[in-house]
Amino acid sequence: MTFKRSAHYPAALLLAQMRVKEAYPRLVKIINFKETVIEDLWDDFVIEEFTTILRDTFNGDAFLLPELMENRRVSPWSRAAAVTAWGMHYFDKHISREEICGCFRRLIETYKDINDDDRIVLSNMANCVREQKLEEMADDIIKLYESEALFEDLCDDAATFTENLHDPDYVAEDNHLDDAIGILETMYWFDNDLNEPDEDDYDDYEESKRKIGRNEPCPCGSGKKYKNCCLNKN
Repeated sequence: MTFKRSAHYPAALLLAQMRVKEAYPRLVKIINFKETVIEDLWDDFVIEEFTTILRDTFNGDAFLLPELMENRRVSPWSRAAAVTAWGMHYFDKHISREEICGCFRRLIETYKDINDDDRIVLSNMANCVREQKLEEMADDIIKLYESEALFEDLCDDAATFTENLHDPDYVAEDNHLDDAIGILETMYWFDNDLNEPDEDDYDDYEESKRKIGRNEPCPCGSGKKYKNCCLNKN
């Protein structure tokens, strides 16, 4: 996976690695934009790394995230990252069980007449509920399955959700950001030809771009954009 070489990528990673708490509100603010802006600023980075970045810079101001989640003008991928980060704040005991469940139930109430963007966020919420073992929210999530408010490709079906919810081994991954340089290397950050196709492969590169656009729905039916799904599996 490659990204545009922009200074805010390594800056965010290094702030998280150094656990700079003062960065937290600014990092929340910089993903609080509509999808086209997020694509230009962060591309897939919001999905890949931002939950851990928010976890490792958390300064105690947890309620910045619910405000972001409930803002339907914001990119669904930013809102989904906020949902997962909120779950990790609970995992780290920064917020109470009542606070996380109350936030998620309010989110369900906020999302009336849902669209596909909302389904992305709610599907990530369903994943968070089962990873954080919020059994009291099981009925709320099952109702979302029944009303087709979730993408099963993102959160499995209702039966699998229920099974995982009660499986003590199915829990959130306890990840921290401790190797910013390593992550940048996986992004080919230090390659001189970043984002440039080899000359011999240029025709194939152009043809592949014509076949499926990065922002088009993925042909696998996941409900995601191609760039956020099978593009990086090929």
